[in-house]
Amino acid sequence: MHVREDLRVAVVVTAVGTGLGFASGRTQAVFCAQTARTSWLGAVFSALVFGLLTAMLCHLKRRTGAQRFPGVYRRLLGCHAGKLIGGLYAAALIVAAVLLLSATAKIGALVLPLRHGALTGALTALLLSGIVAALGDGALACVGGAYLALLLMLELALWRFGGRPDPARLQFVVDLQLADSVAGALILGALCACMSTALSAGVVVRMAGGRSSPCGVGLFCVLLYLLVQLTGNAALQRQQQEVLSLRTPFVALTALWGKLGFYLSAGLIFLGATTALTGVLRAFMPVKSDRRDFYGC
Repeated sequence: MHVREDLRVAVVVTAVGTGLGFASGRTQAVFCAQTARTSWLGAVFSALVFGLLTAMLCHLKRRTGAQRFPGVYRRLLGCHAGKLIGGLYAAALIVAAVLLLSATAKIGALVLPLRHGALTGALTALLLSGIVAALGDGALACVGGAYLALLLMLELALWRFGGRPDPARLQFVVDLQLADSVAGALILGALCACMSTALSAGVVVRMAGGRSSPCGVGLFCVLLYLLVQLTGNAALQRQQQEVLSLRTPFVALTALWGKLGFYLSAGLIFLGATTALTGVLRAFMPVKSDRRDFYGC
């Protein structure tokens, strides 16, 4: 029972943490693949840091009994410090929500044959996220699990069957100045893990409970995050270096499969952004049993 609950929490946390930038391949290109041979070290280190931070948040939730992320710091550091950190975290989530809505708006503008495709895409993502967030953690686990499975399938397909763009269309030169840099790989891997943890911290505190183990959740997060990082890096390492400078590397690669590949990639980006946006909304939702953690001391 504990293992099942640990896995469910880890799936949601990893899905929310990878919802911004991973489905397009941009995050893997910037924080991992650009270090060339040492990128594998960076991928492993990134997963370890992500799992460690997630386990730490689960432990703090169990120690304090808080139901929301700001409540953890309110109970550890006091009322005023908790309010300050809660305000800063809320501002960070708002920025993340804007970025996620911007991603869905771009997808809407590209794929919808409508005059206001961008607005339609953003509103659709917001509506779907609101519905899933209102349905609860079970619905978010289903959506997050579907997103992670599709993301891994796409990365594996690009690794094994992905074509190579025509070099004539990549009319620029890339100089990977961090190639084979161990320090660069470790620093970028840690930054990537911290970015993912910041996006999913609210979900960690909401979902981790008495039936879940901090070590178990952290271990599953390491494994899932490592799978995403390694398969994404493998798909990018088999390409020419110029691909790493593209804004959406996976979209460019799947477009080589024709319209179907392009739409599949665009749909996955939309699903990932919607999943992460659901996590953001869940983090904002107050918990009746712990109202003071959000509204005051």
